[in-house]
Amino acid sequence: MKIVNIFGGLGNQMFQYALMKALEERFHEPVMADVHLFHDYTRHNGLEIERIFPIQLPLAPKDSIKKLAFYASTYNTHKLLKWLHIKKTSTIQEVLSKPFHEDVFRIRDTYYDGYWQDPEYFNSIKHLLSECFTFKLPLDGKNKEIHDTICSSDSVGIHVRRGDYLKKARYRGVCDLGYYTRAIQRVQQEIRQPHFYFFSNDMEWCKENLTPLLTQDKYTFVDWNKGAESYIDMQLMTQCKSLIIANSSFSWWAAYLNKRAELIIAPIIWFNTTPPIKIQLDSWQLI
Repeated sequence: MKIVNIFGGLGNQMFQYALMKALEERFHEPVMADVHLFHDYTRHNGLEIERIFPIQLPLAPKDSIKKLAFYASTYNTHKLLKWLHIKKTSTIQEVLSKPFHEDVFRIRDTYYDGYWQDPEYFNSIKHLLSECFTFKLPLDGKNKEIHDTICSSDSVGIHVRRGDYLKKARYRGVCDLGYYTRAIQRVQQEIRQPHFYFFSNDMEWCKENLTPLLTQDKYTFVDWNKGAESYIDMQLMTQCKSLIIANSSFSWWAAYLNKRAELIIAPIIWFNTTPPIKIQLDSWQLI
């Protein structure tokens, strides 16, 4: 049996599911999901992938999880089952400084613990992932209106991720004002009448720092998709004719799933790591 640990925000869940499908294609056997970390997970919006996409995760039995990677301790006062790591040869744990792990495709019962943020794992099944990651719900209200303007204009989606990214050394300073300035200038050189659409968890920063660069351009702040509806920003970004993305799994997938964009701009440095990590696609322009 092969089991993939599912955790983190939507973008990370998508990377982990993509690995599941790649393993299924390689070994022609079912791959199971471990979602126990969401029992008391308070960050992001919980387990989202099944709610947003036509996906049903096959859940691994607890006994199989214990056999390959974890053991169960006693129940705590809240009656939530806790799990603790045990070092086992049946577990493959991702090395963050090296996203592609050659042992992932070894033939044996294995538990996979990591983000698996490298398209090399699933490039061969991109067509299949496009079907899996089809948004279930149609857009309505404001989002339908903005979708129509995105499709009818020279739309440029800009994703700005700040918040927690300002606190973590791994992400800090990669997509700074200099990056967005250079990216906007590149768009202005290549597109005659761009209409910029901002998607961000810090719209005030965008208004203060980026709109002064758009004196001759139209722009719109898409600032109403919150909480459980945050994923709609990704859905809208997949329809933009150009994209400026952050070093975020959320906007990485928006770019990967976008079949319309002729210009996708991404940071040349993805994470502050040595050696540098490259998960950007060759078709993207890196600055």
